[in-house]
Amino acid sequence: IINSFEKIVDALINQDNFTNITIVEDDIALKGERFQQSEFSGIVFTAASFDNRLIVDTQVEDDDANEMNLNRIASIGLPQSIRNIVQSDSIDLSFTLYNQSVLFPVRDPPPNTIVGSSVIGARIGGVADGTKLPDPVVITLSLNRVANISNPRCVYWNFTTAGGRGNWSTDGCNTTFNTTDDDLSFIACHCDHLTNFACLVDVSARVNEPTQPPQYVTVTLEVVSIVGVCLSIGGLVLTIITLAIFKKLRTREASKFHIQLCLSLIFMLAVFVSGIDRVSVRAGCITVGALIHYFALVAWMWMGAEALLMFQKLVIVFTDITWKYLVGISLICWTLPLLPVIITLAVDVDFYIYLYEPENQSGFCFISDMIPFLAAFLLPVFIILIFNVIIYIIIIRVLILHTIRKNKRMSKSSLKTSDAIKMILSYSGILMLFGLTWVSAVFTFISEPNTSFIVQFFFAFFNAFQGFFIFFFFIILSSDSRDAWKSLLCPGAFGDGMKPQTSTTLKSKTLNSKTMSLQKKNVPRNAILSFGGKNMPNEKQTDFTDNIILENEANFEDEVFSIDDEFMMSEFNNIRFDRQLSARRKHLVEKIEIDFFDVAKDD
Repeated sequence: IINSFEKIVDALINQDNFTNITIVEDDIALKGERFQQSEFSGIVFTAASFDNRLIVDTQVEDDDANEMNLNRIASIGLPQSIRNIVQSDSIDLSFTLYNQSVLFPVRDPPPNTIVGSSVIGARIGGVADGTKLPDPVVITLSLNRVANISNPRCVYWNFTTAGGRGNWSTDGCNTTFNTTDDDLSFIACHCDHLTNFACLVDVSARVNEPTQPPQYVTVTLEVVSIVGVCLSIGGLVLTIITLAIFKKLRTREASKFHIQLCLSLIFMLAVFVSGIDRVSVRAGCITVGALIHYFALVAWMWMGAEALLMFQKLVIVFTDITWKYLVGISLICWTLPLLPVIITLAVDVDFYIYLYEPENQSGFCFISDMIPFLAAFLLPVFIILIFNVIIYIIIIRVLILHTIRKNKRMSKSSLKTSDAIKMILSYSGILMLFGLTWVSAVFTFISEPNTSFIVQFFFAFFNAFQGFFIFFFFIILSSDSRDAWKSLLCPGAFGDGMKPQTSTTLKSKTLNSKTMSLQKKNVPRNAILSFGGKNMPNEKQTDFTDNIILENEANFEDEVFSIDDEFMMSEFNNIRFDRQLSARRKHLVEKIEIDFFDVAKDD
C-alpha cells in the first residue's frame, strides 16, 4: 500500500505544471512543493495536532517557539546541500505523515517492541530512496503517551528486506534525546538518507513477568530437542526394519499403519534437522518450511488413522480391514495434507520464513504469521487431536471394564502388580501413538510465563522423543518382536522358528471332556469370543497391540486352545456356549458365545 501511494505522489510532483499540493485526512497527510534549485536554502516540514485535527506546513527555519512546533507530532528538516544531488533546475519535494503505523506491517516484530511515534517521510523527485545525502536530515518525533517505555531508537522503513515486504532498520540513523522531567517526550534522529522514519521503543517494562524464556531454558530446550530428534530417527528406522523383515509382524494390519506413520515422522525430522535454520537462502527456506508443514500433517493423519484402526479392532470388533480400505486410507493420509500447504504457498510463499533478527539473518523456516499458522497447521492438528482424545478415552474405558470383569470372574479382589504395570505401559504406548502429548501445547498459550516454560519443556521432551517411544512401546516391549529378533540372531534359541509365549497349550489329544466340546465346534480363527457377556477378539484381531494389552487372554487358533490352567481348572466347573452364524457386510460371521460358570456360585 505504501509503495503504491508513494508512486502516485511521485507521478503528481513530477508533472511539468506542478506547483504544490496539500492533502490532509484524519491519520494521513501529504504535502508536495517545487523549488528552484538556485534559490533552495533548506526547508522544514512539520505536522502538528490542534484540537485533534492534523495540520501540516513547511518553513525555512525550525523555530521552537513557533506554535506549530509547540504542538508538533513530527518534523523533518532537509539541508540546503541536497540541491547538489539534483540534476534538474527545480527541486520537487514530497512529505508524508502517517499518524498510525498499521500501514507498515512487520511480519516478525522483535519481542516487546512497538512503533512509539508517527511515521514521517520525505522524498526528492528523481532521487532514489536510500541515496546517501551530503549532510544528514534531522527528524524530530513526539513519542506516543505510553507508560513504561524505554530504549527509543530511530528507524527507517527498508522496502527491500523481508523478501520485499519491508521491515524497520537502524542503518544510517543516529538517535539523540530531548527529555522533560526525566520522561521521554521527543526523540531526534540524524539520518544520511531519505525515506519513511519512525521510532521504535521497548515495552518490556510494562509487564511484570518475562515473556521470553531465560537463556538456560532456551539451551535446555535445544539440547532436549536435538537428542530427542536423533533418538527418534534411530528408533523409527529400527521400527520400520523390524516390522518389514519379519513376515509374522509384516502381515499384521496395524504394522502397515505403523510403518507409514514412522516414514512420515522420519521425513519430517530429517528435513527439520537439515534445514530448519537455513533462512539465508530464500527458496531453500521456503521449500524446507513447506516440507516440514506437509510431513507434519501427514504424520498427524496417520496418528488419526491409528486411532481409527484401534477403535475398529477393540470396540466395533467385527469391522473387516480389506486391502481396498488400506489403499484408501493411505491415499487420504498422503494427499489431503497437500491442500493446506498449497493454499499457504498460493497466498504468500514468504509465510514459511520467520526472521526474529533480520540484521543477523537469524530465524527458522516454518509458518511465521499467526493467522496462517492457526488456519493451515494448528486447526487440522487439533481436529485430529480431539478425535484421538475421544478414541483414547473410549479404548481405555473398554480395557478397564474388561479387566474388571476378568478379575470378577476369577474372584480377584485386587490387581497384580505385573498386570498393573502392563496396563500402564499399554495406555502410555497408545498415548504416544496417538500424539496426545500435544495437549500440552494448549497450556503453553494459556499458562503464566514461568509455568509456560515448564510446559514447553515437557512438550519438547515428549514430542522430540515420540519416535523413540514408539520404538520402545511397540518393538522393545513386544514379545513377538523380541522373539523375532532372537530367532534371527540366535536360531537355536527357539528351535524351529519362533515360539509364541503362551501360558498352557492344550491340544485335542490331551483335552478333557469340557474342552473337547470346544474343539469339535472347530472355532474359526476370526471368531469373536464372549466371556461372561463381554466380547473379546482373538489373537489375530488384537495383533496391533503387539501383545501389550491382551497378552494373557484366551486365543483360539486352528486346533489349539490356550488358556491359563488356574483359570480353567480351579475357578470354573462348567461351560455354556452358544454358536450363531450371521451375514455381515457380504461375509459369513460365526459368533460363539462362551460362558464359564461355577455351579456353586452362579445362578
